[in-house]
Amino acid sequence: MNIMHRDLKPDNIMFADKDPNLESSPIKLIDFGLSAFTGQDEYVYKRCGTPGFVAPEVLKTKSTDY
Repeated sequence: MNIMHRDLKPDNIMFADKDPNLESSPIKLIDFGLSAFTGQDEYVYKRCGTPGFVAPEVLKTKSTDY
């Protein structure tokens, strides 16, 4: 669908069913508040996400890079 979630973390992954047999329950991604389409020339925010889950290489970028 050409969408980047941009805030993947355990809190944003949910089981689709309340089935006690979790092996057969599909998972779904939720909370697309920071998502962006992949075909854009520029992103609205280059650095985003929940601070405790942001990749170190994202944190190391200079403020002039975005």
